[in-house]
Amino acid sequence: MTLIDISLRATLGLAFMMAFLIVPVAADPLDEKRTLAAAGDAKSQYEMGWFYDHGKLVTEDKARAHFWYELAAEQKYPAAENALGVFYRDGTGVKPDLRKAAGLFRRAALQNNTKAQINLGDLYARGKGVPEDRSEAIKWTRKAADLGDDEAQNIMGAIYSNGFGVERDYVAALHWYQLSAKQNNTTALMNLGDLYHHGRGVEKDYGRRIYWYRKAGHLGDPVAQMNLGRMYSEGWVTTRNDNEAFKWFKLAAEQGNALAQNAVGIFLQAGHVVQQDDMAAVTWFERAALQGNQSAQVNLANAYYDGRGVERNFTLSAKWYRAAAEQGQADAQNALGSQLNNGEGVARNYLEAQQWFERAATRGHKQAKANLEIVRDNIRTQAEAARQPKEPFKLEQSNEIDPVVTIAAVGLLAIGLDAILSPDPAPPAPRAPAGQRFDPEYAACYQDVEKRVAECTVWMGECDVVGCNYYSECDKGWQGNRCEDNDISPYDSRHPGYFCDTKTRFIEPTKQAVIDRVCIE
Repeated sequence: MTLIDISLRATLGLAFMMAFLIVPVAADPLDEKRTLAAAGDAKSQYEMGWFYDHGKLVTEDKARAHFWYELAAEQKYPAAENALGVFYRDGTGVKPDLRKAAGLFRRAALQNNTKAQINLGDLYARGKGVPEDRSEAIKWTRKAADLGDDEAQNIMGAIYSNGFGVERDYVAALHWYQLSAKQNNTTALMNLGDLYHHGRGVEKDYGRRIYWYRKAGHLGDPVAQMNLGRMYSEGWVTTRNDNEAFKWFKLAAEQGNALAQNAVGIFLQAGHVVQQDDMAAVTWFERAALQGNQSAQVNLANAYYDGRGVERNFTLSAKWYRAAAEQGQADAQNALGSQLNNGEGVARNYLEAQQWFERAATRGHKQAKANLEIVRDNIRTQAEAARQPKEPFKLEQSNEIDPVVTIAAVGLLAIGLDAILSPDPAPPAPRAPAGQRFDPEYAACYQDVEKRVAECTVWMGECDVVGCNYYSECDKGWQGNRCEDNDISPYDSRHPGYFCDTKTRFIEPTKQAVIDRVCIE
């Protein structure tokens, strides 16, 4: 081998090694897209907007998304028109404008953008930004369905299943659900299962319901997974199987389904088909509670109250009982009342405790009814104690008296007694501010006014000293306020101390609010 050959081989070997050692610098995947968008390419502008809208490859930025969507929409790019319409419909980064949203949806829908057709149909169905018109709603949804959009096909199934603007037709509903289900639309799969469960358009078949729900569950739908957990845990439409139930609950819980998270917590706390783990149970209860799940809030409160899986903490138990109580959960209302009555983690507050016991009792909670009697006794005792006269100051006398010492002591004592028994007039103690209703003076007033309020034959009385219906009759700021149509609780959460009259649908003051008007304000 010549010297030239050796040198050539060494050079080639070094180049080969350097090829592996040098790491190429990755190019920004959006550089080319951004360049095209800046040059006016409508598709690239839409895609840039989509990246910023969804936080893909870049940090989510709705303002920049709106900027790029608007540029593409100005060029009549249909997907951008639809996306911009969604921004105006939902008020994302802009002031909500339903009429503008409807116009953008219509422009895209006329270009056969199926998502815009669905969105336009939805506006017609709800009368938002356009006059309510079910025929128009069905027309635009049907256009999208005929173009093969699985979401639109599922909606068409629901239209026929519910008889929305058409005669109810379960066979037609079945047809549209099947078309959507063939594209693995998980909602359509569950809707198919429901048709088999009730025997609508098909023969009743519980097994087929399980089949369709399992298919949706395997596709990752958390609602399907949660419902499968319920089916197996409760033994309806299938044989009870707690192992299967826990498996499906866990899958749904890991995707953030609050109902499933609470169920997983229950399984872990009970140690049923899984290793008992109170700490893990609390973790799941808290995840669901933070999403507003009432049952999880009660379970989390119970854990803090009992010190199960966490350090006992009455303050936190009261916090979570209150969160559930304000949603109308009777067990939580009774538990919160008990903590207020006992002063556990909160200031002792008999009158507020009574209010929560009353709410729970109206929902048929037996223990709350018994607790009502206890707290009312406490209120009466507190009021009677407030009326008792104070004991006068008494001097202690000794059998053996030193005349000299006595004269000096009595002289000094007389000065002290005069200051104690005949002080300069002091200013009256301030009344408890609104919301702090539990001073003795208030308790005495409460007993007196409660009796007179009970004598009011109707709540629509004049503005007398008792204050019957004071706010509705005297305070024009409250007059005519309507309750929320979807209120489940008779208490309107927007206005503490007031309730929703289920007959008139007007907000009325509770007895407690009337008494506060007289005794505090």
